[in-house]
Amino acid sequence: MEFELNIKEFNRGLDRYKKAVSKKPERICKAVAQALHSRVTLLTSVDTGYARAGWRLESRWSPWTPDSGSEHYPAPETPSLGGLTSPEWWVYNNVAYIRLLEHGHSAQAPASMTAVALDESAGIFTEAAKKCGWV
Repeated sequence: MEFELNIKEFNRGLDRYKKAVSKKPERICKAVAQALHSRVTLLTSVDTGYARAGWRLESRWSPWTPDSGSEHYPAPETPSLGGLTSPEWWVYNNVAYIRLLEHGHSAQAPASMTAVALDESAGIFTEAAKKCGWV
């Protein structure tokens, strides 16, 4: 049996593997954040849509809120985020009364939205891992 060792080719292969593996945790984080954003948005009760429009998904927190004064707000879409990668994603809502809604002060949706979305997170993580090729 003959064995030929080409150390340069071997090292190039290791570098390719290292790059591929290093991006998967960030891809999973992004996929989970997108799924959680989508779920918590759908679970948010709607009167005018202001609270639902307040959900954001970003790699950094910001003080952004929807412009006030409208009688109806369209539901936000979960951003695709394109090629953005980050080890950290924020799903947040700065609408002043969002905590009241979370704690059941709404006839439309008496159960909290973030607690329900997080309760479903095991399935969300599993789907993200499948999507990113870990499972």
